Amino acid sequence: MLSWRGLFAFSGWILAALVWTLDLPSKVEDFYQHKNEAWRHIAPAIVNPTTYEGRWTNDPALRPDWNLITDGSIPIDHGTVQLDLHLDKEGNFSGEIETSLMGNSLVAWSRVMAGGHVAFFGGFDGEVWDIQNNRRSLLGYFHLSTSDEVNGQALEFSADSNFSQILPSKTVLWRTDAKMDGGKMGAEYKKVLMQVVNEKAGEK
Repeated sequence: MLSWRGLFAFSGWILAALVWTLDLPSKVEDFYQHKNEAWRHIAPAIVNPTTYEGRWTNDPALRPDWNLITDGSIPIDHGTVQLDLHLDKEGNFSGEIETSLMGNSLVAWSRVMAGGHVAFFGGFDGEVWDIQNNRRSLLGYFHLSTSDEVNGQALEFSADSNFSQILPSKTVLWRTDAKMDGGKMGAEYKKVLMQVVNEKAGEK
């Protein structure tokens, strides 16, 4: 039979276990809120960051496994997706992305900023953003994973259908030294802009 001291100690243990159990959901939520931030600092030590760093394109004329004829000058990148990523000391990537889809969209310019980090469950999670009204405006997300194409020196680019206006759902990118396209004004954005200008002119 338990003494009163034993009973007190046992009830204290039950109470502590109960409090821990009730607090578990908040602990799990806190873990998931901070796992990506923690992982981006750990990942570069585990995954070779050069896997994703550099200039990438899907321009078929720039495939490195084909015989490229060049006069020695730096070629121009005509890929429908052009990506440039640089790694900083914090383990974060930043750079630029240009897509032909953005050139036909409501995005003001088809070449915008890109960034991201090595993903917690593998691959690379990236984001596309621009400055609008003096504020950072997120345009979409994309994911990179290694590909067997181009002798295993390629990346598979994918994006959710929610961003189909500016990013392709899937394509393959390979490394290049070609000059990145400067971009152009989005066709739909230009159309809306001209409508506003014409309306303002008509009011005068």
